[in-house]
Amino acid sequence: MPYLVLGLLIIGAVIYSVIIKIKHLDPLDKLSSWPYEKKQQVLSPLEMAFYQALLAHLQPGLAVMAKVRLDDILYVAQKSRETGALRDKLAGRGLDFLICESATLRPVCALDFDDPLDAPAGQKETLAKILTAAHLRLFSFQPQYEYTAADFQPINDLFASGNY
Repeated sequence: MPYLVLGLLIIGAVIYSVIIKIKHLDPLDKLSSWPYEKKQQVLSPLEMAFYQALLAHLQPGLAVMAKVRLDDILYVAQKSRETGALRDKLAGRGLDFLICESATLRPVCALDFDDPLDAPAGQKETLAKILTAAHLRLFSFQPQYEYTAADFQPINDLFASGNY
């Protein structure tokens, strides 16, 4: 009788481990290689022209970061019933550009570049509401043929003031 119980326990353990392995199989494990490829450019041609203008016209001491996820720079400050929903508002959202102090990478302001292929207006309103709540200033820019130092003076002034 004890051997029967021991045998049933062993058989049960084997069946359990097989079921666990089947549940955790990743369908991608069947592929011989994953078909990922790097993009040739991170920024569109319009975004790249804007990025180059930022580098040319922003004060020394400022760093330009492109395609930054909100959940990398913001967090929900208070625990509440809405914490999960508030975190969800950050998930999957990003900034076109983030301007930071180059020495510390402390955020100075966010830039929304109105690329025609960009997010719909409703998403931009949500982004503005999130950034306002986080006290991170948002500047919006339209694509232009050419940019001048005057286009970026409000960012330089904000940095010079230290109020960010």
